[in-house]
Amino acid sequence: MEILISSDTNVWIDLREINCLRHSMALPFKFYISRLTFDTEFVDIADEIENLMIVDLLDDELNKVIELTRSIEGLSTQDCAALILAEERGWVLLSGDKLLRNTAQKRNIPVIGTLCILDNLLGYTIINEEEYKCCLKQILMKMKTGIIRLPEEEVHERMKDPDSYKFINLHEKK
Repeated sequence: MEILISSDTNVWIDLREINCLRHSMALPFKFYISRLTFDTEFVDIADEIENLMIVDLLDDELNKVIELTRSIEGLSTQDCAALILAEERGWVLLSGDKLLRNTAQKRNIPVIGTLCILDNLLGYTIINEEEYKCCLKQILMKMKTGIIRLPEEEVHERMKDPDSYKFINLHEKK
């Protein structure tokens, strides 16, 4: 079964920071982003991402984005666009935004983030274990400066035992 993923911006920025942006495009997933998000937040990284599909929201989806943006303080219109695309089209949501992830989980939308993308890069042998650990070390360094915000304990767990994180079944992620 093909994995279709609706994304917001922050995971792509994380992946760029650790030089894994191009690697992620080699995964056997189809990544989508709303035109609304692409046009407003992707100006400086658009050229670096291949195979990212830009989709227009349908009128009904746009109405739901507006409604959700008004009802949950702290979620941007772009965040809500990613969530509504995932929800309405049955896709997985790719985000590192805590509020967006929590909202998606409450709505039973499968959610993944930066670490899951890295796990799959290793699992699909797009990167090897040494490169995987190097990416994790870069994440830890970037976390110290506040450039990347991820759960530190999860990063350390992966450093100790990378094999236990390979081949994540995205349909089981909630």
